[in-house]
Amino acid sequence: MAFQVTGIADLEKRALRFGRNAARTILDRALTKWVNSIAWPKEIPDEEGGEPYRLKQWPRITLNTAVGTIKLAVPSFWKKGKPDLRPAEAALGLRKFISPLLLKMCASIGAELPFALSQQELFDLAGARVCAETIRSICLEVGQTAMEEQLQPRIPDSFGKPERISVFIDGGRVNTDQGWKEPRLARIEVVNAVGVVLTFALTRICEAKAFWSLLEPVLHAVGAKACGLLAFIGDGSDWILGEAKSRFPEATLILDFYHAAEHVHEASKEIFGEGVKAMSWAGKYVKMLKRGRIDFILYRLKSSRPRISNLGTAASNALEGLIGYLEPRRDQCRYMAFRRRGFPIGSGKIESFVKQALNLRLKRNGAWWSLPNADRILALRVSKILDRLEPAWTEHVRKLRGNIPAQFENLLSRAQEPSLDEVKYDSFVKRALFIRDGIFTREESSCYGNL
Repeated sequence: MAFQVTGIADLEKRALRFGRNAARTILDRALTKWVNSIAWPKEIPDEEGGEPYRLKQWPRITLNTAVGTIKLAVPSFWKKGKPDLRPAEAALGLRKFISPLLLKMCASIGAELPFALSQQELFDLAGARVCAETIRSICLEVGQTAMEEQLQPRIPDSFGKPERISVFIDGGRVNTDQGWKEPRLARIEVVNAVGVVLTFALTRICEAKAFWSLLEPVLHAVGAKACGLLAFIGDGSDWILGEAKSRFPEATLILDFYHAAEHVHEASKEIFGEGVKAMSWAGKYVKMLKRGRIDFILYRLKSSRPRISNLGTAASNALEGLIGYLEPRRDQCRYMAFRRRGFPIGSGKIESFVKQALNLRLKRNGAWWSLPNADRILALRVSKILDRLEPAWTEHVRKLRGNIPAQFENLLSRAQEPSLDEVKYDSFVKRALFIRDGIFTREESSCYGNL
């Protein structure tokens, strides 16, 4: 088919530059011209046999687009006892009389705002009247496609071989119809030889084992097996670094520096209480920790056991707790070595990611979600944050256009793509352009003639 995969979205974008009043007329005429240019048959055979589908009168549909609402007459084929076939609507990539570009706007705004607020925001920005329930349905559909896209990361050939891969993993909490659940998020940064970074993500509300069973093939798809430098950065939870160690034994495991420093500060307060001495003691060890001197830190902490025991049982227990936390994570705290290899030592990126993707959209006051819907909206939100909404939207429109009845595929494959080039610009269109710009530019005057 001569259409681009995104249907009439490019046509809408081009029409927008003419101003909204003129754009509706121009888009209406371009689409009408395209529909009328196709030699629609009076009958079309039914693949299941029996009576054929017959062309009935052309109903005028109300098409909501990014430039406003237009009326469009499209062919409809009917057969008794069967739903009507409307091949033109599928070819144009329409979703219940909503154009592809408007669908993208609904998904983009719905990823940011509650659906009721999205309805008003969409009207303010585009003058389009789409109800909150329709925006919700669109967001869920595109979100489902975004979830599928997360499992199929694509690295362009021009990117080259990955030199370093950093995987940040964290979790959160969201209120669902099944109680509070823990969404799990992974942010994957792939770096090539010249320092170009590609960012991917995986989000799911599921158990840790299920999450890792999805994450593992995603990492293999971005080249984790062939990459010599692979690191996992997390807060020390067993479901993060413990699972990473068992599934990727050759990978570098990094305990988030700020979590480690937080444990040092908490222990200092338990040992010395609030005050300058506690701050000085913690600052000294945090400075050594950042330099990667974990072996020396553990030696000093163990050596201080007799002195700390004189401060009481609580102080002694706090010291033992800090030693017990750092010792099994000794190899995850060699921060200077990690920095020399180009790895980050903090999980600030994933902490911020969780806040933007989860907290600001799904954890609003009084909000609760059904479990499947929370997964879809979270995936949609992540796609928007990582600037990957375009691939999800394109794939969704591709699915909509895949609904073309098989009987019409050959006919529509020969049809030309709708174009603005041959639309007649009469005095109404010229006046609308004049009202928008006040005057024509020299280029516009040469294109559209004199007023």
